[in-house]
Amino acid sequence: TGTLQVTSGSKLVGCLLVGGQSARMGRDKATLILGNMPLWEQQTELLDAVCESVAVVSAHRPKWLPEPRLWIPDIPEIPGPLAGLLAALEWARAMGATHVIVLAVDLPKMTTEFLSELWTTSSPAVGAVPSQSSGAEPLAAVYPVEALESLRQQAAGDRWKLQEAVTELVKAGHCRLMVLNETQRDCLYNVNKPIDLIAMGQMPRPEH
Repeated sequence: TGTLQVTSGSKLVGCLLVGGQSARMGRDKATLILGNMPLWEQQTELLDAVCESVAVVSAHRPKWLPEPRLWIPDIPEIPGPLAGLLAALEWARAMGATHVIVLAVDLPKMTTEFLSELWTTSSPAVGAVPSQSSGAEPLAAVYPVEALESLRQQAAGDRWKLQEAVTELVKAGHCRLMVLNETQRDCLYNVNKPIDLIAMGQMPRPEH
């Protein structure tokens, strides 16, 4: 129980990224009910289990987010999830954290064990990004605040793709890749369309 510590001086905060348009799902994925709770709440509880503070990141504060939950805005004028990652890192630094773990809302098979493994794979000034045959998985990863300047430079150069950003962070020594076993790969199951929920044995029903 409680938050994990990579070293005595490390502090981990968490950000749930909910900025996607959910166009293929046809509804806001964050509010889909899995089990007895909406997906956003399930994911924030996972982050709560391993982080000292947790925020939800999106362009605008979601209507479904209760007031006690912290919201931080995407960095404006930056397209795609890089806007959320930059906002997460800036918030982490303002909080005095050494690392931030970012988690996309649409990974319903994620576990606290997976997130904990990412954190223990990290080290001072170095984060951890899952890697499988299809490439790096930058939206379920730990980043050190030292990665912020590199990501800002990439954004300034109109380089928006997160997989390319991760490649640069690995080259710079700010992140290491975590090769996954079969159980861990299952944690990255992504739901984009109603059929993805049906494959999990879930009927696609929205929050009321």
